[in-house]
Amino acid sequence: MRTAAMPPRVCTGKVKPRPGLYSRARSSDSVSSAMDTVSSAVDSDQEQLVKSDVLAALLDRVPKVVCCPPELGEHLGDRANADIEHDPKQMMADLERTMAACGIVSTLDEDDEDDEDDLTELQAKITTLLFGTPHAPYRELAPSSRMQLEPKDQISEQIGACTPSQVALQLERAGYTWVKLATLTAVLFSTGVHGYKALRQEDMIVKQAHEELDKIVAQALEEEMTFRELDEKARLPCRIVVSNIAADAEMDDLLDFFHDFVSDILEITFLETRDPVKRTRTAYIDMCTSDAAQQASHAYGYIFGLSVEVELASSGLK
Repeated sequence: MRTAAMPPRVCTGKVKPRPGLYSRARSSDSVSSAMDTVSSAVDSDQEQLVKSDVLAALLDRVPKVVCCPPELGEHLGDRANADIEHDPKQMMADLERTMAACGIVSTLDEDDEDDEDDLTELQAKITTLLFGTPHAPYRELAPSSRMQLEPKDQISEQIGACTPSQVALQLERAGYTWVKLATLTAVLFSTGVHGYKALRQEDMIVKQAHEELDKIVAQALEEEMTFRELDEKARLPCRIVVSNIAADAEMDDLLDFFHDFVSDILEITFLETRDPVKRTRTAYIDMCTSDAAQQASHAYGYIFGLSVEVELASSGLK
């Protein structure tokens, strides 16, 4: 015996929310619908301003779990269904007034991992909608945990997840060229001869070499000055000073003047200073021995009509 098929049961009317549930899920759905409405309703000039205001209000509330009684859950569910097409700012203001009237306190539920994941995903979607690129979700941390650093393994996993294309896009948006930064990165982290460490070490070696060279040069100059002082003291007894030499006189003229002591002369040095009036010159003549210098100091004669004056260098110091 066949029986007539029963027609499918159709539910009409509103389905009331179950008491005792978190009202945040409905608030999240209403926020998502409100964001879609704002994105399609406002003009392109006012879109960024409205989105920024909504995001500023949501960031303080999205990461927090709101516990409410069954009566408030039903009330918020009805208000969310009725005000989807209203202004999001007005919705947030009504929600705050309702929560304040019921004496509800927002608390962070650390045990509800599923709700926290939903809020994190919702916040990531809102941030992506406003800024165009996914950002790390904001999380409220306890004061004791804010100063704790992330493990190295977690940081390496986050860095490894970034692809070169994503890095290139972010750098291009910031105004940097990928080729220039890639070259700079290759230089900084290269282990070859053209890497940063190798070039820095080469600069240090060159700098140390220059410092050592400067020390050697300074030491050589000091030794040279000491040697010259000692040599001057040794030559002083064997030196004669010849003055009132004609302005055009040369070394050959002095050799002709001291022709009897040519074999005893070691060096002839003309001084750069001249007489300011007659423009005559002065010269030092170093002899081999002090006796030769003593005999040459008694020489007398003329060069180009001027009488030459000769004396011992040691006599001028007495």
